[in-house]
Amino acid sequence: MVAVCASHVHRSNLYSLKGGPGLIYFLYRCTQRLGKGSFGYASLILRDDTKEYFVAKLIRYKHISVKEKEHVLREIKTMAHISNEGGHPYLVRFRESFVVSTSGQLCIVMDYCDSGDMAGLISAQRKKKAPFSEPQIHLWLLQMLSAADFLHSHKVIHRDIKPANVFMHGAVCKLGDLGLSKQVGVAATKAAKHTQCGSPLYLAPEVHFGQNYGKFVDIWALGCTLFEVMMLSHAFIGSDTQEVLTNIAWAQHAPIGDSWTPELVTVLKGMLALKAENRPDALDIIGNSIFRNIISSGHLHPKALRHRYASKSSPTSVFADADTMVVEVHVDLNNYAPSLK
Repeated sequence: MVAVCASHVHRSNLYSLKGGPGLIYFLYRCTQRLGKGSFGYASLILRDDTKEYFVAKLIRYKHISVKEKEHVLREIKTMAHISNEGGHPYLVRFRESFVVSTSGQLCIVMDYCDSGDMAGLISAQRKKKAPFSEPQIHLWLLQMLSAADFLHSHKVIHRDIKPANVFMHGAVCKLGDLGLSKQVGVAATKAAKHTQCGSPLYLAPEVHFGQNYGKFVDIWALGCTLFEVMMLSHAFIGSDTQEVLTNIAWAQHAPIGDSWTPELVTVLKGMLALKAENRPDALDIIGNSIFRNIISSGHLHPKALRHRYASKSSPTSVFADADTMVVEVHVDLNNYAPSLK
C-alpha cells in the first residue's frame, strides 16, 4: 500500500521545484543533489531521527497529465508491492511516498546505495584496462539473477536492466529504477500490447521486432549487462545506429574474449539467444554449477532466494508461464490515491 504522508508536510521552506536544499518534511533533510532527469530531481536526504541516508526522487506531479500520473502511481504501486516484508536484498527498496503540498511535488523515498552504479565501475575498469575477476563477476551475476527472479516470481518485469540501473552498495549490487517495470496479468491474452521500453542497446530482439514479450526480455538485458562487465564494452556494436540495431535484432553480438571459462561463456550465450524461448529463466541460470560454491559458502545473502521457498506454499505467487504477455496496468486515480490528484 502506498504511504501518502501529506499530513506530515512541514512549514513553508519545503523542497522547491529547483531542488535546492531545505526541509522536505519534518523527518527528512536534503543534503545533496544527485541528479536531474525528465521526471524532476533525485537528491540525497538524511532522516533526522535515525540518521540514515535515503534517496528522494522528486517528481513534478501537480501539473503533469493524468496519463503521466497513472504511470507514476503504477511505479509506486509496483515498488511498494515488491518492498513488502523487507523486499529483496539485491533490489533497491522503496520506503514511502508523499506529496509536498506547497510545491505539488511527489516525493518517492528509496534506499541509498553509497558506491555509485555498475556503469561507473565498468568505465573505471575500462580506463585502467583491467578486467574484473571472474569470481567477482559470478557473484554480481548471481545477485542480479536472484533479484530478477524475485521480480518475476511477483509477476513483475523490470524492462530496463542495464549497468546504469544496477546500483552498488559497498561490494553488493542492487537492481533499481523500476520506472518502466510492468506487472503481468496471469490471464493475459495473446493479443497483449508490445510497447517499446527501456534503452535500445539492451532491448531484446522481440521488442525491436514489435512482438509480444515476457520475462525473458530481462534475461536478455542481464546478458547485455554481463557482457559489458566481462568485456568492458557494449555487446552490440556497429559503424552506425542502423547496424547496431540490426545486430541486436539478429543477436549478432561482438566477439567474446578467450580469457573466460567455457562455463561462463555458455551462460552468457544462452542469455543472448535470439529467440526468447531458447533463453533460460533466472532460476535455471542460478542452478548452474558455476554458482554452487558461492551459494554453499554463504556468500549470497540468506534471504536472496527466500521467495522461492515461500512460493511452494503460495502457488499464486509463482510467475506465469513463458507465454504470458505484457499488459498495461491502469490505476484509477479516484479509487487508488485520491489525495494525489
